[in-house]
Amino acid sequence: MSAPAGRILIVDDEEEIREILSRLVQKEGFEPLAAPDGETALELLSRESPDILLLDIRMPGLDGMEILRRAKELDRDLPVIIITAFGFVKGAVDALRAGAADRSWPGEPTGSRRRARTASPGSRGLRPAAPPPPP
Repeated sequence: MSAPAGRILIVDDEEEIREILSRLVQKEGFEPLAAPDGETALELLSRESPDILLLDIRMPGLDGMEILRRAKELDRDLPVIIITAFGFVKGAVDALRAGAADRSWPGEPTGSRRRARTASPGSRGLRPAAPPPPP
């Protein structure tokens, strides 16, 4: 088995979403890390140094915007993709202005995979995802 293409930290307060996204990024050749809340996410960011951050913008406690700001303080070059079940334009624009690389929502899984693979492959030293093993 080949080494993962990179590590993606998935931050979402909904367990089912974290599990689905973890399976998806793993299938694409990445190692998933998962956090159910902002505090855990910040701890994993500083301890694990993920290559990409997939971040729900609406969560109790520390919301996605605050996590985005703090993540950029830790690593200003970290690609951040905002994920949300709410298609609100102002929040997406605010997140992009704060340093998010892109935004996605659960209705567009193909777009999410493409975004994760291309968020910043060269600048972070990510390798292209290895093709999944044959069934």
